Amino acid sequence: MQDAIIQQIQVAQTSQALSQVNQLTNMTNSLLDLNYIL
Repeated sequence: MQDAIIQQIQVAQTSQALSQVNQLTNMTNSLLDLNYIL
């Protein structure tokens, strides 16, 4: 039971980390677009 809870927490943390990576990627792409325009 405890292992299942730990696994759920890890899944949530991984999901959150991927979401943040996604946000960073989007921001990087926006900066590259801006750089191209300028």
